[in-house]
Amino acid sequence: MKNKMFLQMRPDLKEVDRISSDIYDELVPIVGREKAFIVELVVIEACTNIVKHGCIKEDSQIDIELSINQKNIEFTITDEGTPFNPLLKKLPDLSNLEELKNGGIGIYLIRNLSKKVSYKYSEGKNRLKILL
Repeated sequence: MKNKMFLQMRPDLKEVDRISSDIYDELVPIVGREKAFIVELVVIEACTNIVKHGCIKEDSQIDIELSINQKNIEFTITDEGTPFNPLLKKLPDLSNLEELKNGGIGIYLIRNLSKKVSYKYSEGKNRLKILL
């Protein structure tokens, strides 16, 4: 069984909430609540970072493409914001509360909840590919 989903959203935090909730609702019957929650959390973290820090234009779109089967969920988030490779970002020291104030928890969650994360910048677009 293989399913595909393609979603687009404006770079807006309300849109992040709406899209992540839609993804969760669609995935629950296919992969169960736990896996759907993890996907929702990763989408929220990645898209929130794009909206808040990606210097993305208001009239741009964030594209999310999901491919779902019984073993894996693979998705790609594409945006036209400032080039940013989250794999090069140093992970925060979770024992240092002062360091946590500087951010990085979202990237930490994405990298630790995923089986594989890859990044590519091409044709003016960031492409974050995640395998859960």
